[in-house]
Amino acid sequence: STPELFYSWDLDMDGVFETEGQIVDLQATGAMQGVALRVCDGAGNCDVDQGWINQNIHVPRVWRVQTEANPSAAGLSVDLTARFTDPGTGDTHQAMIDWGDGTVEPAATTESVDGKGAALVIGNHVYGAAGLYTVKVTVTDNDGHSGWDYLNYAVVYDWTAGNVDAAELELVDPTTGETVGLDFHARYWNPKVSNATVPEGGMKLKLGKQKFEGTSFEWLVVTPSGEIFFKGRGALDGEGSYDFLVAAALGEPDLVRVKIWRRNGLAREVLFDTQPGAADDATATTPLTTGKVTIEMD
Repeated sequence: STPELFYSWDLDMDGVFETEGQIVDLQATGAMQGVALRVCDGAGNCDVDQGWINQNIHVPRVWRVQTEANPSAAGLSVDLTARFTDPGTGDTHQAMIDWGDGTVEPAATTESVDGKGAALVIGNHVYGAAGLYTVKVTVTDNDGHSGWDYLNYAVVYDWTAGNVDAAELELVDPTTGETVGLDFHARYWNPKVSNATVPEGGMKLKLGKQKFEGTSFEWLVVTPSGEIFFKGRGALDGEGSYDFLVAAALGEPDLVRVKIWRRNGLAREVLFDTQPGAADDATATTPLTTGKVTIEMD
């Protein structure tokens, strides 16, 4: 039989597939709008495609928003670039960057030569606190037409925010109702001593008879409010290469989120997720039934 498919749309390219349905209505705004469609089956296997919609052909298109270092440390300058093109002949451009922490400011642009090739937006910013920040770059031409794109996310860590330890945790998978076992711990060494820019740690997840174990670790974010995001890669029963994300919010009880996926082009083939469809920066929502997550200071 033909498997049931589930359709969801990201209509503003912010990384969140917020609109359900195989067919959706979209009102063109006059700006260059990116849209993405995600199609998943019942097993969590997904594919993604994306495109651009505009009401006016003379609209800037913005893409490839990136930072020179990602993740980066709180208190250090983050350098950002984005590319843009504009079918309009002889247009001039202004750019704005919303850094995701309440700062919105103009950015420099370098125009393409004779209107050929891509032009650049250039900016830099200092984040004062650890977090996952959604950055939006908007380019507006002298005719008032605007295009934009997002970076999901500028990852900012703070090595002084503490070490995370969580052993012998248990939670109930909201999808299946099965009990899941989880252990993880992570810390940054003092970079003044070791020059370490990635955390050391460990992560194990017991899924019935299967076992997922982290093998390398990319970043640890502990926010001023006590939210935790821990990202790395690992293997299932010693095989394959998967990304994982563990999130936690301290409370009574502590809340956690565990997501494991494999990349396939633009798509993410999700193996396990306690918050299906939620953005990676979403606050954890699954309560622990056993154990505590602790943040310890050196």
